[in-house]
Parts: sequence; structure tokens; C-alpha cells
Amino acid sequence: MATQTSEFHAVFDQTKPRDAFYRFLQVVFHLYPEDKFHHLIGEVTKTQTSDETIYKTIQSRLPSIKPFLSELTYALPALKVQKKGNDPANAGAIAQRGKGERLC
Repeated sequence: MATQTSEFHAVFDQTKPRDAFYRFLQVVFHLYPEDKFHHLIGEVTKTQTSDETIYKTIQSRLPSIKPFLSELTYALPALKVQKKGNDPANAGAIAQRGKGERLC
């Protein structure tokens, strides 16, 4: 196991944070097929030690998991979800949180 100075290793070397990150990919960061993207990150993290190297290696391999027309099937729906999160109805909650109040 690598040192905890790597954020990738802090997540992918343990089951619970790795599973939580997969859920994040499914719900929030839906730009690539989450199963392939998660697998790619895990595989690269096993072979590299520094975050910079891991990031650059993942970035260089993204075309191998990017489906044809993924901009339509992944990026646009993800943008729609993100835009909904920026809805004015949410602005009040965000402003309250900025004042130190918790939302939950």
C-alpha cells in the first residue's frame, strides 16, 4: 500500500472510500461509463504512486473508455443535473450554509 500522501491511494486502497467514490461517479460525475472509469482509476492507482502520475496516466487513457457520442449520452445529461443544482431555489440553502448553518 502506498503512502497516504496520494489522494488517489487514500481512496482506492480501501474498500469503503472506493465504493463511495463509485457512487459519486454514478450520481454526480457522470461523464464516462462509471464502471469503466472506476476500473481505470483503480488499475492505474495500483501501478503508480504519485497523484500527478496517476492523473496524467488516467487522462491519457480516457479515450479508451470514451464511447462514441459520449458528449450526448454522458456530458449533456451531467450538465443538466449540474445546472439543476445551480437552481435559484438552491441558492438560499447555499447562502445559509455559507453562514455556518448546516443543511442536514
